[in-house]
Amino acid sequence: MNKITWKEEIGPFGYLSIEGYVGKWKMFSISYNGIDRDKSKRQILFCTLPGIKNRFDFPDEESAKEKAEKIIIYWLAELNKPNEAENEKD
Repeated sequence: MNKITWKEEIGPFGYLSIEGYVGKWKMFSISYNGIDRDKSKRQILFCTLPGIKNRFDFPDEESAKEKAEKIIIYWLAELNKPNEAENEKD
């Protein structure tokens, strides 16, 4: 669906950081994890959306991008749901 635009930037300590934007707002960041020896945790996806866990570990960049797409679809769907408090008033 590609709701996210990915831009590469050099992050702290000279590592490549991939920033994910929805419109003009930065919602995601993918960074290399040089500390953890577990190969299934080589890339870290950071998420700034409210109500969503803010860190996910992945073995590669593509898996992190796929998860980010799923997160934004889920978050937008939840955002568009009618508020339960409003339904109780009626």
